[in-house]
Amino acid sequence: MLCTRSRGGMRSVVEAYRKCGLFDRRQVCLLYTHDEGSLFRRLGIALWTLLRFMRMLLRGKVTLVHAHISMRGSFWRKSVFIVLAQLFRVPVIGHLHGSDFEGFVLSQPLWLRRMIKRRLEQMTMVLVLGESWRRFIVQIAPATRVMVLPNSVRVPNTQASHAERGTIDLLFLGIVGHRKGVYDLLEAFAIAHSHCPTLRLTVAGNGEIEEAISVAATLGISECVTFPGWLDGQAKNILLRSSDIYVLPSHNEGLPISIIEAMSWGLPIISTDVGAITELVRHGVDGLIVSPGAIGPLSHALLQLANSRELRLRMGKSGRQRVATDFSEDVVLPRLEKLYDDIQLDHHSASRRG
Repeated sequence: MLCTRSRGGMRSVVEAYRKCGLFDRRQVCLLYTHDEGSLFRRLGIALWTLLRFMRMLLRGKVTLVHAHISMRGSFWRKSVFIVLAQLFRVPVIGHLHGSDFEGFVLSQPLWLRRMIKRRLEQMTMVLVLGESWRRFIVQIAPATRVMVLPNSVRVPNTQASHAERGTIDLLFLGIVGHRKGVYDLLEAFAIAHSHCPTLRLTVAGNGEIEEAISVAATLGISECVTFPGWLDGQAKNILLRSSDIYVLPSHNEGLPISIIEAMSWGLPIISTDVGAITELVRHGVDGLIVSPGAIGPLSHALLQLANSRELRLRMGKSGRQRVATDFSEDVVLPRLEKLYDDIQLDHHSASRRG
């Protein structure tokens, strides 16, 4: 399995695979092809991993490659590994995660778009996060074998307490910056807070933290917005349990694992109609959906949920049930493991015929 070590949704998906026992059941060897840091460090990691991968191929230790792919550098970097695997006749699953993969493809010159098309069509299977992604891949590379496999989480035994605390706590998890809509959120929150002073906001993540703190100060909301940095594990679960509303007003997304996590904890969602989010969050049922960059509608959505505990509880309950039914590990991972079995069986049969 090929993945980045950088913090974010892709790594969260892979770590969830590890925690649920997939690596042990399937003898998965995880190779990191990328990490945060300087260009020199990133090149070193990619080259070292490439050499290790080559040794494994030469020794016949690789029976299937599952490559988690984003856009730009991630796509081209993984392409090197994929081509090598195919030279050794090893089947390849390409798992697309990039928040703006469509924009990445359409921005390329024609010769690179043809190369992307060829790479997609040559993979044994391409996994996408939602139906809208499947339609796009089929449009640009018609011969691609595509399967929709949404991100998934383990549904916790407990859920958000929704206790009467005297405050209404909003939560954001992710990379702090423009793409995730953090500055839109701060501006909308300032408007909503002027009408509902009990609102509080936690922006948990890495990225442009200092700039976001400065924007919050300019808007006069510093006292009611906190920036604890990137949180994992128990610290993140404590925040999810103690929050009332989850907000992710992104401009580009795939299928955010953070939204699925928040829904699994019984939190109502406020997000945007980008990527596959609307295939997960039903407007008016599991949460509220607005357009990216729409400050007025976003502040209105914040107030709508802030002013109705009954609505928050109803949407949170609906979202938790939706995740348990369609986006839990118990539902999604058996589909992935069946795909592993089917591909390896087909490959073995083809090898014998050859």
